[in-house]
Amino acid sequence: MKVEWYKHNMEIAVIHHEGFFSNKLITSLNNSSHNVSLISYDYFDNQDKVNIKLRDIDVVIHTIDDYFYSLKKDDYEQSLDFFDNIMTKIEIGINEHSQKPKMFIQTSLSIIYKNELINDETSISFANSLIANISSLVEDRANNLIENGTKVSILRMANILSKDGGMVSKINLFSKLRFFPKAMKSKKYLDWVHIDDAILAINFILSNNHFGVFNISSPSLGSYMEMASILCKKKKVFSLPDFLFKRIFFYGYLISLKSNKTIPKRLSSEGFKFKYEKLSSIEADIF
Repeated sequence: MKVEWYKHNMEIAVIHHEGFFSNKLITSLNNSSHNVSLISYDYFDNQDKVNIKLRDIDVVIHTIDDYFYSLKKDDYEQSLDFFDNIMTKIEIGINEHSQKPKMFIQTSLSIIYKNELINDETSISFANSLIANISSLVEDRANNLIENGTKVSILRMANILSKDGGMVSKINLFSKLRFFPKAMKSKKYLDWVHIDDAILAINFILSNNHFGVFNISSPSLGSYMEMASILCKKKKVFSLPDFLFKRIFFYGYLISLKSNKTIPKRLSSEGFKFKYEKLSSIEADIF
């Protein structure tokens, strides 16, 4: 049952970096008859533009995922300052208006967790890496909005698997050439979510007015070795040197060194149903 303030023609602002995930999210919101306003990071050169875009908005969704999927090594060290500036301008833009958003949805990354543990949403053991620190920063700054009566949802996103972008599109290219990144040929855990389930989860949280922290990940842990076996399908493949993988897909290289065990305890307890629960179930659709 939908909450009283939820309606099908809500004013929703999506703050995003252009990419496969935000594009699909925006399409889904438009198909649900919401009025979607797009605020790319280019707007953040001018605070007045941000303020105008955030006027009379019911829900603000800020996605950081596509930024990292397209991350280049040269931009990595400046990322913390970049997001500190973005979050400051979001806060200013929202506080500029007497009518505050009813809900603010902030995506984060499951890499925030220490990778040797099984992590649900109650876990407080965080990693000490730049990406984990960026995730902590955007979460903390988003939670500042609670003081003004805005409900805040934090979505810690696992690796989003889609044939249209991100990790899979790069690794699919490697596998077709019969190469596979050496760094990923291991039994390390892979926390993942199909892009359809990621979009459905956001709509589920939005329409049911859920707030707080949610892990957006498949309930079934996979491994990089399992992904490799699905991709390579008994073909003879050769190892791609790590330095080339790092140069071609920097973020993929970073996450391949992690071994996250993230479980979506809250989503499951709230009754969300996944379309894709195991890596083997997405083979025909993704690979």
